[in-house]
This record gives sequence, C-alpha cells and structure tokens, in this order.
Amino acid sequence: MAFNARIGSYNEQGNLLGTVKLFNRTGLAIYDYYTFPNGFQSYWQIGPSGAFIELIGVFHAGSDPDAVMQTEDRAAVSLRVYTATGPDSATYSGSMPGAVDSVSYAIVVGPTSVPVGSLAQWAAAAALDTFSYSYQWRLDGQALAGATGATYNSSFSTPGSRTLSVINTRTDQTADTATLAILATYAASVVGPGTVHKPCTVTYEANVVGGVAPISYAWKLNGASLGLTTSSIQLLVNWTGAKSLSVSVVDHAGNSTSGALNVTGTTSGQCIE
Repeated sequence: MAFNARIGSYNEQGNLLGTVKLFNRTGLAIYDYYTFPNGFQSYWQIGPSGAFIELIGVFHAGSDPDAVMQTEDRAAVSLRVYTATGPDSATYSGSMPGAVDSVSYAIVVGPTSVPVGSLAQWAAAAALDTFSYSYQWRLDGQALAGATGATYNSSFSTPGSRTLSVINTRTDQTADTATLAILATYAASVVGPGTVHKPCTVTYEANVVGGVAPISYAWKLNGASLGLTTSSIQLLVNWTGAKSLSVSVVDHAGNSTSGALNVTGTTSGQCIE
C-alpha cells in the first residue's frame, strides 16, 4: 500500500499539522493504526469511509513545547491495512519542520500463496497526490516484460517460492520498491474412508491443489499398480488390517506430486458404499 503525507506549516509554539491519506482500493480497508510521536501528544482519526486517517491535533517538538523545532525531530504513524489475505503494515516518518513534505511508501497487496496454474492478481497502490506514477514489476529480481501497470496478473507453472516486487516511480523521479514473498503450491491427497467393513466397494478420490490441466493419475495399493488412471476410483476392500492406497499425479507442465491414505479392513460394522 502506498500512502502519502503532507506536513504543513507550524506555529511559534511548535505545533505541526498534517494529513496522512491512504488510497482505499476495492476490498481494502484500514485495519487499525498506531502513532509514534516520540512521546509527545498527537491525535488521529479515521477519515470518511475509512479512506484515510488524518492528524487533527498537534505534535510538540523537543522537551519544551515552545522550543524551536529541529530537523532531527520526527513523528510517525504506522498503518495496518486489512485485505482478504490479512493485515499489511506500512510506516510513514515525517521530518519536523517541513513546509511541505511528500513521501510515497509502496506495498504489494495480493495473495502470498497461489496454487500452481491458478491466475492471481497483485496491486501496487499509489499515494493520493498530484504526481503521476509509472510501474515496473519484477519476479525473482528480473523485470517482467510489459508488466508496467498498477496491477499484475499471473499464474505459476511450477511449485516453489517466488519473490514479487514492484518499483513505483513518480514524475519527480522518486522511486519506492515493494516486495512480497509468494509460495506456489502443488499437492495431492486421497479422500475417502480410512476404515472399511470387508468386503465392501468404496469410492476414493484424488484431491489436487494446484496443477496445470490436464492432470493424469496413477493409483497404487501397497506400492502395486491398480491400473486405474481416473481422479476417482471404486476400490474393493476385501482384506483385514491396513494397506496404503496412494495416487501419483502429473500435470501438463510435468509437475509431479502424490498423496496416500491408510485403508484398514475390518470385520466389524457394516458395509457403507
């Protein structure tokens, strides 16, 4: 999330007035906020529709409220922004004094876990100011050709960790870089009853998270092939004790994974198909 602060003029008593505004995209809202005015009094409030928070009180510089403000005197507000994936944090620090001080702070908003093959979107929100912004998205440090908008849409064809970043550059050439760690997931599991009255025919399904379609399946029982290649199977449980039912899956991109379930045959109970 980028947010912008303009630090206004101050009076002879050292009162600093200003506003911090947060761009409120669809699905985005201020979660909560904290102030760090170096121990001096300040007042903040949520603006209309939760679109921004605004300083409505004063910062007093130095130990003496009448003291002359020094450039090293600082104040900060930390915003935690709520999105569908959880809170994100950003901190703005403004120098005192400052006739007008404008700073952009960039954060990538979007999912941190994406199933392989699924399309996802990330956004870089610009500050509410008079500047125009340009963007360049990078993946694992490499610039993405054509990815120069405020949002980036993509899917991953292989599982693993990725680092997505965006460089926000203003028309005054001030640039901020935001980075987000993303995990592309690909996993399989076997869904069905773990204990079965024998003899009984039961349905088992392969539950696959991620993967580039089409996906192929291969089922095994205690390591021996069952010759079954569909996403769900009918299995005759005619044994007592436990056996391992497993499925290996390979997607169109060549990614492979597997899942397994222990199936225990018993003479108690009744057959439930």
